[in-house]
Amino acid sequence: MKPALRFALALLVTASAAHAQSAGTGVAAPGTMADSLHLATPAPTDSLVPAALPPAATTAPSPAPASTPMPTRPHVLAIRSEPAVHAERDEMLVLAQGADADLAAAKRARAETQVAIESKKKGIDALGARIKTAKQARNDAARTAAEGERKQQESMRTYFEHAQDAYAAAIDEAQARVEYARAAIRACDSELQLAGRSGVTANDGDPVLFKLEQQHLETVRARGAAEERFASRVQALVDRRLRLYRAWADWLGGR
Repeated sequence: MKPALRFALALLVTASAAHAQSAGTGVAAPGTMADSLHLATPAPTDSLVPAALPPAATTAPSPAPASTPMPTRPHVLAIRSEPAVHAERDEMLVLAQGADADLAAAKRARAETQVAIESKKKGIDALGARIKTAKQARNDAARTAAEGERKQQESMRTYFEHAQDAYAAAIDEAQARVEYARAAIRACDSELQLAGRSGVTANDGDPVLFKLEQQHLETVRARGAAEERFASRVQALVDRRLRLYRAWADWLGGR
C-alpha cells in the first residue's frame, strides 16, 4: 500500500474515533477496520419519543363528616311552683267533694222518680179499666173523661221517664267528675315531688328523679283520659236535660 493511502486511512480512523467519543456513543473495539468504520445508531429525536400520558384523574377527597348529634337527657316537663300546684289540688278536692254530694242527690232523685213512674203506671192501668167499663156500659161521657185523664197521666209518666233518664245521666256525670278530680289530685301530688328538682342539670344523674318524672307523665295521661270521659258525660247530661225540658213543654201543651 502506498504511504499516502496508508496515511489517509489512519487519519480517517482517528477522525471516526474522535467523532464517536464526542457524540457519546459506544466505540467499537479496535482490531478490524470494519468495526472502526461502523456508524453508531443515531439517538432518537424528540419527535419520535411518545408523548407523556396525562396524569390519571384523582377523586376529590370527601369532606369531613359533620359531627353527629348525640341524645341528651329529656327535659320536657314544665313543673309549676308549689303554691300553684297546691292551689289546683285544693280546687280539685272541692270538685271531688261536690261531685260526691251531687252523686248522692242524683241517686235519691232517680229513686224518687222511679216511684212516681210506677205510680203513674198504676193510675194509667186503673183509667184503662174505667174506660173499658164505660165502653161496656155505653157511657160515652164517662169514657171521654177517663180517656182525657189517662192522656194526662201518660204525658206525666213520659215526663218522669225523661226525668229519670236525666238523673241517670247526672249520676254518670257525677261519677266521671269524681274520677277526674281524683286523677287530677294524683297528678298534683306527683308534680309536687318534682318541684324544685326536675329540670335542674345537677340532678340529671339521679335515677330516682328520672323514674318520678315518668310516673308523673303517667298520672298526667290518666288525668287527661278521665277529663275526656268527664266531658263526654257532661254532654250526655245536657242532652238528657234538654229532652226533659221538651217533655215538660209537651205536658203543658197537652193539658
